[in-house]
Amino acid sequence: MAELLLTVVRGAVALGCGAAAVVATTHWLVRRGTLSPFGGWARGVRQLAAPAVRRTERQVVARGGNPQDAPYWLLAALVLGGLVLVSLTQWLVEFTMGARWAISGGGRSTAYFLVRMAFNAVIAALLIRAIGSWFGVGRWTSWMRPFHLATDWLLAPLRRVIPPVGMFDVTPVVAMVLLSLLRDLVVRLLF
Repeated sequence: MAELLLTVVRGAVALGCGAAAVVATTHWLVRRGTLSPFGGWARGVRQLAAPAVRRTERQVVARGGNPQDAPYWLLAALVLGGLVLVSLTQWLVEFTMGARWAISGGGRSTAYFLVRMAFNAVIAALLIRAIGSWFGVGRWTSWMRPFHLATDWLLAPLRRVIPPVGMFDVTPVVAMVLLSLLRDLVVRLLF
């Protein structure tokens, strides 16, 4: 059942990204002059993709971008969103299977599962915090605040020791590596 769910999600993402790639490529060929904008292919693609492209155009224009770039932004959004969706689905399947194993295995396996999940939750919070900083999402944004609260205890001391590399703050990467090593050490020692 879990493999079927992953296969369906991956197929849907691949189909959506493929359709967006066809729209973006057709748009590029029309802008380049290789394909006639009044030909059957270009008109058909434009008609089929119009609802999604119009929504994307509104978002691009609202952010000060060129509306002609909407097909490219649509492709980028579908690729990134698809990767996130596949990753979340895979994580959910693994979490569910691990929780089932932990419950059926008794107290020791439940403790093992909880220790690994605690470390993984902090690592995920570090990753979300780092990605949010790339997009300029501040620490006081309502949905970003919990990720900062979950990781400040680790990043603050590391920032005092590790200087930035140019304009890049490498402490989240160092923290993720340290947490992974610590997680493996704790799991080996306790279990």
